[in-house]
Amino acid sequence: MNLRSLSRLLLLPLLLALALTSLGRAEDTEAIDDDFPKAEVVLLTEQNFEHLTQASTGATTGDWFVKLYAPWCGHCKRLEPTWDELAAAVAARGVNVAKVDVTANRRVGERFGVRGFPTLLLLHAGRAYTYRGPRTLEKLTEFAAGGYAAAESVPVPPPRGGALAALLSTVRKDLAAVPQGKVPSFPTLAALLPLALVVIVALASALAPKKKKPAAAAAAPAVAPARKAD
Repeated sequence: MNLRSLSRLLLLPLLLALALTSLGRAEDTEAIDDDFPKAEVVLLTEQNFEHLTQASTGATTGDWFVKLYAPWCGHCKRLEPTWDELAAAVAARGVNVAKVDVTANRRVGERFGVRGFPTLLLLHAGRAYTYRGPRTLEKLTEFAAGGYAAAESVPVPPPRGGALAALLSTVRKDLAAVPQGKVPSFPTLAALLPLALVVIVALASALAPKKKKPAAAAAAPAVAPARKAD
C-alpha cells in the first residue's frame, strides 16, 4: 500500500466525523428528547449540569431557565406548580426548564453565587440572565420568550476546574453514550478532530517508505607512480 492510498484510508474517519458534526447539529434536539421530555422540568445535578446545558461550552442544547432552590424554602415550594406549568408553556419555543437543589449540589450554587432562594437564571449564548420579576406563569413565560434581553446578565462562570474540565466531562459522557447509538455533541466532535489529525499525520509519517541514503562513492583505486625509464 502506497502513501497516497494509506492517506485516503486514514481520512475516511475524519470525513465521517465531519459528517457527524453537521448531523449532530440537526439531531441534537432529538437526542435530548430521548433523555428527557422537554415538557417536564429537568432535574440538574453537579454531575449532569454542564453536560446537559453546555452552558460554558457552546450551549448547543438551547436556552435553559433554571431554578436554583432549597427544599426547605417556602417561596420555592409555592413556585413548584407554576414551574411545572412553565415547562409545558415554553417547550414549543425550545426553552428547557430545569431545577437544581443547591443544598445537595453546593458546587452549582457556588458557581453562580447564589445568595437567596429561589434564584432564577436563564442561560442563553454563554450568559446568565437573572429573573427578578413576579413569579407568575405569564411573566415567567414572557421572560423565557425573549424578555430576558432587558435583564441584567453576566457571563456564565466556568465550572470548577475551568472550561477544560467541563469539555472533558462532556467528551467522556458523550463517548460513553456512543454504544447506545447517541450522536456525540458538537463540542466533543470539535475536540476530537485535532486529535484525529495528529494520529493521521503520525501514522502516515511512520508508514511512509523511507528514502535510502545514497551509498558513499567508492574510493578511487590508488595509482602507482610511473617508473622512470632507465
